[in-house]
Amino acid sequence: MNTPSLRGRARQLLIGTGVVAVTSLLALGTSEFTAARAEVEGELEVASAVANSRVGQIFEQNRTMVRALAESPYLAGDEPSCRSFLAQTNRLFADERAIFAIGVDGRTWCHSVLTPGETGPPATTRPWWPAAVSGESFTTTGPMFGAFSERWVIVHTAPVMRDGRQIAVVGMSIGAEAYEDLFPSEGLPEKLALMVTTADGVVVTSRNAPQQVGDTVREAHAMTPEGVVDVEEDDGGAIWRMTRASQSPWIVHARLPLSYRNEIFLANATPRLAILLALFVLLIGMVAAFTRTLDGALSRLLRRILRSDDDRPPETVPGEPEEIRTVRRAFETVLDGREEALDSERSTRLRLQSILNNAVLGIVVEEGGRITEANPALAEMLGYDDPADLVGLDTRDLYADADEYEVIRAIAREGEVTTAEARWVRQHGRPFPVRLRWSLSRTANGELWEGIVEDLGERRRLEEQLRQAQKMEAVGRLAGGVAHDFNNFLTVIGGQAELLAEELEDPDLTPVVEDILDSVGRSARLTHQLLAFSRRQVSRPVAFDLASSLARTVELVERLIGEDIELRYAPSGEPLSIVADAGQIEQAIMNLCTNARDAMPEGGALTIRTLTGGLDDSMVGIVVSDTGVGMSDDVVEQIFEPFFTTKPTGKGTGLGLSQVYGIVTQNGGRVEVDTEAGRGTTFTLWLPRAEGRHPGAPRRRSSTGAAEVEGRGESILVVEDDDKVREVIVRTLRRAGYRVEVASCGRSGLEAALASAEGWDLILTDVRMPGMSGPEMVEELARRGRAKRALFISGYADRTPSVDLPIEWDFIPKPFTSAALRDAVRTFLDGRTSSPRRAADPGTAGRPTVEPDRSRSRNTSQV
Repeated sequence: MNTPSLRGRARQLLIGTGVVAVTSLLALGTSEFTAARAEVEGELEVASAVANSRVGQIFEQNRTMVRALAESPYLAGDEPSCRSFLAQTNRLFADERAIFAIGVDGRTWCHSVLTPGETGPPATTRPWWPAAVSGESFTTTGPMFGAFSERWVIVHTAPVMRDGRQIAVVGMSIGAEAYEDLFPSEGLPEKLALMVTTADGVVVTSRNAPQQVGDTVREAHAMTPEGVVDVEEDDGGAIWRMTRASQSPWIVHARLPLSYRNEIFLANATPRLAILLALFVLLIGMVAAFTRTLDGALSRLLRRILRSDDDRPPETVPGEPEEIRTVRRAFETVLDGREEALDSERSTRLRLQSILNNAVLGIVVEEGGRITEANPALAEMLGYDDPADLVGLDTRDLYADADEYEVIRAIAREGEVTTAEARWVRQHGRPFPVRLRWSLSRTANGELWEGIVEDLGERRRLEEQLRQAQKMEAVGRLAGGVAHDFNNFLTVIGGQAELLAEELEDPDLTPVVEDILDSVGRSARLTHQLLAFSRRQVSRPVAFDLASSLARTVELVERLIGEDIELRYAPSGEPLSIVADAGQIEQAIMNLCTNARDAMPEGGALTIRTLTGGLDDSMVGIVVSDTGVGMSDDVVEQIFEPFFTTKPTGKGTGLGLSQVYGIVTQNGGRVEVDTEAGRGTTFTLWLPRAEGRHPGAPRRRSSTGAAEVEGRGESILVVEDDDKVREVIVRTLRRAGYRVEVASCGRSGLEAALASAEGWDLILTDVRMPGMSGPEMVEELARRGRAKRALFISGYADRTPSVDLPIEWDFIPKPFTSAALRDAVRTFLDGRTSSPRRAADPGTAGRPTVEPDRSRSRNTSQV
């Protein structure tokens, strides 16, 4: 071996290799740096797209709700109705928000959070007020510190227009914390920071960013409406991407520090640098090829490299030349760097795949007119089991109208990102509305389209449900108001007719009076149906055994349906106790069975059964199904509206199903209907299960004989604001032998009771009266020791007494007959009611036994 010659040649090779290595390193570094920058911008684009969609979605929901509220008829009504409507609407949503209506003069009409009478500071002092009264269809604010909630809130407003004139402003104040869930929680880099700001740079919400709600971000990247920009910061630099959120004036900021780009650069470039270094060292080692031992040493080296990890050569080999040791170490570095590069590539792929799989919106990639990639959300949206089934499909075939495809593509080619609405078709051809956000990139293979797809069908259904709920509430209020006034008329007509019957001496006139009383009875049943629909009928829910009650009802149904209809009764076989008014539930089932009978004129099968498990086993279901003619979708939308009927004239009033709806919702349940024209109908009544309460029978008033209803000279104070009703009550009681004094309102009743030296054996009073209500008057008299017993009268379920009274009291609903009034008074005075309310029972004293309306929401199969 000629050592000097070998070293000289090695020196020459080293110089040449150095030039090649430096050139290669510069080219590799430039390429890898560009790739790292592109990868960072890609992750920012994905995160921005997801956040943009969510911001646009929640903003559009708030816009739709405020506009719908502005069109509601309750905002121009009285303050209690307005406040009740806003409170009920507020309960439909899980997040923290307050809804209010304010007149153009700045005076608060009603507020879903403030207590009655509380108005807070004038609205004219709030910074959002000038824009709200400008008449714009919708306005929104940036974060501001709430005057009532004392927290950061966003205020959305819309004008309330009547006859082309703005009369008020309806608004919604939403806590800024409601926007904290706008950003994805998984599949994003840990160092990614996200912010949503107003166009002025005020922060609405943020993630991993030093700016908090209400802060103003730096002008360098706050005012940029769209694009990517590098920004110098105190802790270094960062890459920011700003995009305007769809359907909103807000801007989404996505940020990654430059250190994250450098980490990607080093992770990708290190293996390649190691390869170049290994090649450089390998060239040096080739100098030793002129020696006798080079060939054998390289052969042994290759054999060691090809061994498994457990058989890798030791750190040093005795007698190994220095050149060979260098080459061996270089190869080991190459192998280790390659494994690290593969790990980094796998990690990146898994992260991107996680974002794709967990996205709540559909994501599609198209190249050459064909779908090359899709996520599970898009497959589910289109009715496919696997996203792979979409690969290869022509994107044009997804559109219900091919012209929409061409128009949207033409517009998208003019700009960077395009958002549009279109109609797509699911796998089996059913069209549905979508919102599309397309971005176009041009590659060597042609156009590369990346799209985000949002299904608008569910949002449209929610909007329709809100409009339907408002319509049903309006009809219910109208029906309840008519029935309440009608009850007073029936009380007067029935009472006067009974008094007339007692005075008649001509037997030929007796049938005339009986016809009047019969009509009064049938009219009273009609008002009960209207009150049941509007959930204002008096209801007294108790815990009772559903199985035994249904068994009795089935016996009645057998006699109702006829021999050509097969009745199938299938109870669940386990004790089922529910909380409801048993009489009302029996009436609801009979109404459903009557409709089922009429739907099967040629005969069929009627099935009654029970279910459990509704709403986490807290509800019990009563199922009534038939094999009749069924109903179409347009009929289903109207079946619970009063006076709507498909039966011929004279065959039905159209109140049967509306009464079912009112009874079930009044007792804290909901109604579901499943039907199709020609395939029968199934109604399911879900009612609350009794938890920890023993079943019992509904409490009923015991009736007395005719000889036991006469008075014994007891003194009664009658307080009633309706002159005609008061006249009937007084005449009936005086003829029965009671001493009666009258008052026309609560205030005069209080004065009359206090002026009496002996006091009163009974106070008979209406519940709601101008000025002072009946319960307020009785409570004041009881506090002064001037009241013993009170008997309340009213025609409204929500007008039963709602205060605790330290005396015995009971309730009789309107309309009532003279006989029923005498019976109720005598029974109550003798202490023979089933359970008069007493102060000793704090759990029930003075409280109406009407369960709250737990839910009135509907979906496509629930009405």
